[in-house]
Formats: sequence, C-alpha cells, structure tokens
Amino acid sequence: MIKEILDPRFKRLDVFKAQHIAPTQLLDQLPTFEVFVLLREGSKFQHEGIVHAPDNEMAFLFAKEQYSRRQMCAGIWTIETPNIFVSDYSENKISIYDTVEVPSTKGSEEYKIFHMLKRGKQHKFAGTVMANNEEHALQVAKAEFDISKPVLNVWVAKSSDFYESTDEDKEIWNTLPEKTFREATDYKGQAKIEAFLARKNR
Repeated sequence: MIKEILDPRFKRLDVFKAQHIAPTQLLDQLPTFEVFVLLREGSKFQHEGIVHAPDNEMAFLFAKEQYSRRQMCAGIWTIETPNIFVSDYSENKISIYDTVEVPSTKGSEEYKIFHMLKRGKQHKFAGTVMANNEEHALQVAKAEFDISKPVLNVWVAKSSDFYESTDEDKEIWNTLPEKTFREATDYKGQAKIEAFLARKNR
C-alpha cells in the first residue's frame, strides 16, 4: 500500500530538507538596471528595458549584448533602477508639469530628464538641467524646456549615476558598407530566394 505520493503535481518533494540545504533568502537576485539606447545619431536616447547585474559596469556589458547585438545602436546608458526618481502619472492631455512650480534658483548638480508622452510608449531623453535634487530638477525642467505636448510621466536621475558609452563603443557599432549584417534588409533574402528558384527552374 502506497503511504505517500511524491508526484510533484500532488506534493512537492522537500528537497531542502532531504539534502540539508538552507533555503535561499527572498529577493536574492541581482539588482536591476535600466537601459537607455540611442538607435542612431541625431535621435534621442529612449528606455529599452532592464538587465540584472552585480554592478553598473557589468550592467553596461549585459546591455550591449542584449540591446545592441541585433539592432542598430549608436549609444547606451545604464543606471541602477532605485537611482531614478519617478513622478506621478497624469491623465491624458494633462501634463505632469501643470502641478509643478517654476523655481527661483538653479542648482549645482546635473540631472537627466526623460519624458513619457503617451501611455505604453518609452520614456525619451528630454535634456539635462542643473538642480539641487530630483523635485527641484522637475521645476527647472518646466522653466527651461519647451513643453508643447502634455507629459504624462517624468523620470529624473543624476547624470553622475549613469554609465555611458564612449566614442570607442561607437566605432564598434558603426555599420560599414562591407559590414551590413546588422540591417535585416541588407540580407536581401527575398531576392536571393527568387534567384535560387530561377536557377532551379532553368
């Protein structure tokens, strides 16, 4: 007679107890870092996603592998998630800056400002301001930026907290005429298929 069912669909085997292994602590994964990518020169840095890494330098390496290997890239910024100040969200057609006062003074530290203009879209780099803290940076941004469209949400972070790509990285990402594998259209797959079929049907 079977006294105990070990099928995991009915009962999980107590692996930790059986092997005398201490259970891991909750939230023991690596920290998260936000990744901002410049798709091409002349465009704006925009938020692309996150990576898990032990520090900002490794986060930058992981970001290059994940976000620039298969798509166009002219620059990458990474920053640890807790270092970003996130404003409240406003309703459509109402700007978050409507609730912000214009400051009387500027600050002494540089902050990067990112705007989300439409729900579901990425935050895009709007510019830098000199401020004393994140809230002050919002106020300075209202005074200095041309905000013609409603901004639904704002991310603010110290420029010094970012790990940024260099000119050397740009050389790696450059797509030369003889190095066209980054652009899917450069494979000209359909033309190659048609040429193959034409040779086959001769």
